[in-house]
Amino acid sequence: MCLCSVIWPSSAFAQQTHLLVITGVPGDEEHAATFKKWATTFIDAAKKNESVPDANITYLADRRSTREGVEKAFTEIAARARPSDAVVILLIGHGSFDGTQGAFNLPGPDLTVAEWTKLLGRLAAQRVAFINTSSSSGAFLPAAASPGRVVVTATKTGGERNETQF
Repeated sequence: MCLCSVIWPSSAFAQQTHLLVITGVPGDEEHAATFKKWATTFIDAAKKNESVPDANITYLADRRSTREGVEKAFTEIAARARPSDAVVILLIGHGSFDGTQGAFNLPGPDLTVAEWTKLLGRLAAQRVAFINTSSSSGAFLPAAASPGRVVVTATKTGGERNETQF
């Protein structure tokens, strides 16, 4: 809830807020339940506390959180979000880092930092909060940072591979 109050745009600045919540591959039932709980809690807070309409909320989980599903969601948000709008993207799951490239783990092929950065580029006219709660999420910081974009990660570097306490 604290995170919402820190990153949510003031209604004086944004006409609308668009929310994209993505849960990646959980790995086991315990993580699947935790990821779902966090996602629904965040979405419920957006609806209740910030009055984000259902039409502006996209939740990708399980089979919908594939590379294709994420790309489609970005395309749809970019098509309907106006320049004065805010977009909040929340990644909940596991990440990886091979020493040079970070990724967020999805069903099927993962999306790398470079691919996420390209997707974020579709939202260059909007104010964006990009929150990656995964391990190795620090690898996203240098590439994803951009004017008009807030990037929040659970780790400082890509090399921090342990489960995060976000």
